Amino acid sequence: MASDREWQQLAVEELSITEELRAEKSYQHKVVSKKSYESIKFSSEFKKVTTSGVKFVTPFFIAFSLRLSSEQVKLGVIASRKIGCAVKRNKSKRLLRNSFSDNQTHLENISVVLIARSSILRAKYQEITSWMSTLATKLMRKDSFESKYVVSEKIPVVPNI
Repeated sequence: MASDREWQQLAVEELSITEELRAEKSYQHKVVSKKSYESIKFSSEFKKVTTSGVKFVTPFFIAFSLRLSSEQVKLGVIASRKIGCAVKRNKSKRLLRNSFSDNQTHLENISVVLIARSSILRAKYQEITSWMSTLATKLMRKDSFESKYVVSEKIPVVPNI
């Protein structure tokens, strides 16, 4: 039979193991962020991109892009009151940010402003992501910035099942 001293030693070891696990879990929660772009925060930056940038039109959002001299990616997302209440606007902005971060691995030296359209709320995430990947491939090409206005061609939309 184990003595009191052995029981105390086992309790201390178990306590230290649980503290280590808690520390690892809290550390994992802090590292989860996958944001690899800077946010556009000032209205002057939004105006600069929307007035002098190239416009890309899709069924779910409108994108303006402008080349930067620094090696960074900047993103600004706009959802007006036409989209709906605050919950719907925040959902549309979250969808655009997530799909942009999934598709922006090869982008650099660019500033992008995304304006949500009301049809984004009825769209599936795969549809938004497919349009965002099309936008990302166009933004990677250097000749896409020569024209001022680009209308995206049709992409087959995933049918509702």
